[in-house]
Amino acid sequence: MLGLLVTVVALFAIFATAALTVPDVPTSPQLTVLSDSTVEMSFSSNLSQDESSITSLHDGFSSGRLLTATAHHRYLLHTEVTTDDTISTNGTWTDVKDSSLTFTLAEPATLRLLYSMSVKPDYVNPKDEFGMQDDLSACLLIDGYGYRETRSFTTIMSHSFATAQLSRDVVLDLKAGTHTVTLQWRKWGNYARNWRSAPSFLDGYASSRILAVHGERKSIDAIQSLSFATISDNAYWHTVSDKVMSFTLYEPTTVLFSYGLPVTQMGNPTLDDWTYERWAEIGARLVVDSIPYVHSASSVDGTSQAYDEMRGSLVLALPAGSHTVALQWRVFKDDDAVSWTSLNRVTLGYQGGEELLMLVNHHSNEPTLVVPEAKRINSTLEDTVSIVTGTFISNINPTLTDEYNVGLTVTCTFGVISLNTVRELTFSVGDGTEDEVMYFSGS
Repeated sequence: MLGLLVTVVALFAIFATAALTVPDVPTSPQLTVLSDSTVEMSFSSNLSQDESSITSLHDGFSSGRLLTATAHHRYLLHTEVTTDDTISTNGTWTDVKDSSLTFTLAEPATLRLLYSMSVKPDYVNPKDEFGMQDDLSACLLIDGYGYRETRSFTTIMSHSFATAQLSRDVVLDLKAGTHTVTLQWRKWGNYARNWRSAPSFLDGYASSRILAVHGERKSIDAIQSLSFATISDNAYWHTVSDKVMSFTLYEPTTVLFSYGLPVTQMGNPTLDDWTYERWAEIGARLVVDSIPYVHSASSVDGTSQAYDEMRGSLVLALPAGSHTVALQWRVFKDDDAVSWTSLNRVTLGYQGGEELLMLVNHHSNEPTLVVPEAKRINSTLEDTVSIVTGTFISNINPTLTDEYNVGLTVTCTFGVISLNTVRELTFSVGDGTEDEVMYFSGS
């Protein structure tokens, strides 16, 4: 009896995304990883001033909450820093302590570079009437060059203490070779106050600092611009500048969308006889194929002047075909709304621009293995050649990735196996002639 076992192995990366519904009572979601893998976890939420996440605010389009896990990236490098750092010098870009990555690419690649760190200023002098405002920026230095698209910004404009989250990402095409990515920060103005990044604060569970680089087999679709946009009409949702992306899926696929929209107010609040009227609140959301999704929403409170960034993400399982995604914003105020604007004109443009990013889960198209029925062979005959026909693979779709390969493992229990041709096949086990076990791949 000649047994023939053929196993198909798809040799390309899979972008796996899991979306978990977070209940009102915080719980610890379970994540199962089927094989050894580095997993990138991301969380997006919008908290109001009373430190609650109200997902129903403004019909659900102001406060989304989403937890995602992605794995099987082609490239994934990261550093999770535990050392504290302080900046006190104004007007100079300075490397953030232990926040650098050096890596080597064997081939040109499209990579997403991202960072996130919590910062907090030192003591604010309550008697200082003129030196309250204090600005801080962060950016990525990539191979010695700074990119304004990677800038994030925060400021202090009151006597109260405040913390901020500086985070940004950028998608770049990098050449083969060695590259270095460094996180930097800078104080603006002339106020003498220290800013701190303290990952050790409260046993490390109150502040963090991470730097990561990841890439996929396919190029990452993104819109990143430093355009200047304003909004004052509070009656409708409006598309932000040019933030509309069209794309085509060749099969049903899971897609992860994310966005960043730095904003600030323009003009002054109105005054009545008794009080300082509330400024306008602003919200952002994603619209996919003309359908808005509440889970993608974020907002910025307009009680006082703000320099902030609305960030959100959305995971959808989409059918094959053509699709569009748009980033929209809206002012929530009935009368005399204060205009809002994108923030990239602040501090010489070092706040960063709006961004809309799409990551596609390139699933295997599940190649189908077809094998013939079992064939009986006279076991008393030695050195007799038996030809096995009718073994082939169907449902192959090389459009999934530029480097689509299918690998085969062929074994037999008794005897040896030979292929009638080895043209354009690469063997890692055996050579295709009289092998007990062979493993080969081809395009």
